[in-house]
Amino acid sequence: MMDIFIMDADGSNVQQLTDAPGYDGGPFFSPDGKSICWRRFSENGSKAEIMTMRIDGSRQRRITQMDKMSWAPYYHPSGKYIIFNTNKHGFGNFELYIVDTEGKSEPVRITDTDDFDGLASFTADGKKLTWTSKRTPNDTSQVFLADWNHQAALKALEKSKRVTAAAQADVSVKSKTDTDEAAYEIGSASAKKSDVDFKPADIVRHVKYLCRPELGGRMTGSVGERKAISYVAAYFDYLGFKPAGDDGGWFQKFAFPDGAKLGDTNQLTLDVADETTDLKIDQDWRPLTFSGNVAVDPADVVFAGYGIVAPEKDKFEEYDSYVHLDVKDKWVLVLRFVPEDVTAEARRHYQFYGNLRKKAFYARQRGAKGLIVASGPTSQVRSQLVALINDFSPSGSSIAAISVTDETAEKMLAANGKNLKQLQAKLDSGDPVMGFDLKAKVAAKIEVEKITGTGRNVIGRLQAGDEPTAEVIIVGAHIDHLGTGKNSSSLAKEDEQAAAIHFGADDNASGVAAMLEVAEYLSSQKKKGKLKLTRDVIFAGWSGEE
Repeated sequence: MMDIFIMDADGSNVQQLTDAPGYDGGPFFSPDGKSICWRRFSENGSKAEIMTMRIDGSRQRRITQMDKMSWAPYYHPSGKYIIFNTNKHGFGNFELYIVDTEGKSEPVRITDTDDFDGLASFTADGKKLTWTSKRTPNDTSQVFLADWNHQAALKALEKSKRVTAAAQADVSVKSKTDTDEAAYEIGSASAKKSDVDFKPADIVRHVKYLCRPELGGRMTGSVGERKAISYVAAYFDYLGFKPAGDDGGWFQKFAFPDGAKLGDTNQLTLDVADETTDLKIDQDWRPLTFSGNVAVDPADVVFAGYGIVAPEKDKFEEYDSYVHLDVKDKWVLVLRFVPEDVTAEARRHYQFYGNLRKKAFYARQRGAKGLIVASGPTSQVRSQLVALINDFSPSGSSIAAISVTDETAEKMLAANGKNLKQLQAKLDSGDPVMGFDLKAKVAAKIEVEKITGTGRNVIGRLQAGDEPTAEVIIVGAHIDHLGTGKNSSSLAKEDEQAAAIHFGADDNASGVAAMLEVAEYLSSQKKKGKLKLTRDVIFAGWSGEE
């Protein structure tokens, strides 16, 4: 967390300009003193991009998108472009590039010598360039001087101009209006470029912005969601809609379940073969996010395979893990996922009935005291205990729900002469395995605290007349998505979730794009006098899964 501050020359009036995670540094003022350029490192320090902002910290813009180590920016005296160095051509091979100060051009390469060229600056008249290079006979770093052709630089940048306004990516904006200013500008620019008729290119323009890596999959309550919402607000604004959110603005804030954390009271006792063991929280067991905050006296345990109840459908026969199994007032031990060694089509069928909330529902419906989930050795998970993930549901279960390690599950099965790996292998074939009672008892005290976050909807009104109508038509679209998949709705495998953005092009971004095209068309028809509305039309981008 290295950030940029500004203060008066006497040390007074100190103000913080940046607050993004990672290292912001190396700032220089623009020639007119109105802007600052700097470089922003990624949180892990492996990459950096060139940024600009106003001297009050507003309008922060990322003007390079090279996904490399780009740093040491410096303005040309004209203020039209910035020179910097980057290792785009090799880890240790830094070269000088220039990019226009609005980020509308692709960076243009200046040097092409192996090893290091960097730390460049211009003379005050802009006619000379000085920089550090290792282009020396003995491979030492020395300072070099060269003539600089300003007009040639401008022509090269003009040639490399990007096609779309959305290429101007912005990552962090300070704004008094609670709006992502950069996203707002891009939304306005996109509106100006769009045709009134329904064109595939316009749909693609919206989808491409909403699926940019900078939006990170638009998880509810995230910076990416804020950017997406601001983009849509700008579009509504350009079309002449009236804000219809909270307090006369574009946005409607709402609270949503944003995960969970362990409370102070979490205990689990396992009694097998006359041996009682106090299991360790976060080591041997962990509550599931939706577990009820309950105390369970010692109760018997039964094994119910994958714990799935799926009706007969099309070519799939009925699958019921609870056939001839009495689970009333007992714990139900189930496996975490679905049968693996079946066709992809069958796996999808089972997955619909096999998420953990449904497994808890099936157990509760049959009178169980609690659900115990084990991953099983054939699952090859990184963590045998289920994480306290965000499943966005405000409701919990009325029964206890926990996950345990394979070792803990093995202890319960071993008393019956059963082997977890063998049981799971048989179940993975798709063949049903009859459930059975275990010679084990479990007692528990569970406390899970819910975390609340804040998300935003964006709402605009196309008015029929001068005053809002009592009745309205609502056209809505689902604007948020799954981020990097760290919740129960993601189908990503465990080793994919932390690294992979769920971009949500279809149906979420495409739905928003369709809504914006409808909004533009109706707005245009009304302005031309071809649309006689008797009711207002409300357009809304919903977050938080509606």
